[in-house]
Amino acid sequence: MKTTLLLLLVAAVLLPGCANVYPPYQSMPGFVYSEMTTPGYASDEDLGTKSGVSAAESFVGIVAVGDASIAAGAADGGISKVTHVDYHTFSILGVYAKFECFVYGE
Repeated sequence: MKTTLLLLLVAAVLLPGCANVYPPYQSMPGFVYSEMTTPGYASDEDLGTKSGVSAAESFVGIVAVGDASIAAGAADGGISKVTHVDYHTFSILGVYAKFECFVYGE
């Protein structure tokens, strides 16, 4: 019984680090819950009238799928000239994590 309890405690401490996302240029993960939006790229032009999003997800740090590239976000929004990029990250208990790239432009 003690061994099982000890293994569960060790797993609870170590596993939450498995599915974390770290936005470019910034590393501020939350152990239990993390959700933040960070800047990626900005030009000196207006934000633009179009926007698109791309995303990738991770499950327990074992499987990660998706295309969170700027190119995929631009294609989603029909953008040919990118003016700004923002990143949004979300993770909970290291079990699920999502990284999104928001692209703005014309």
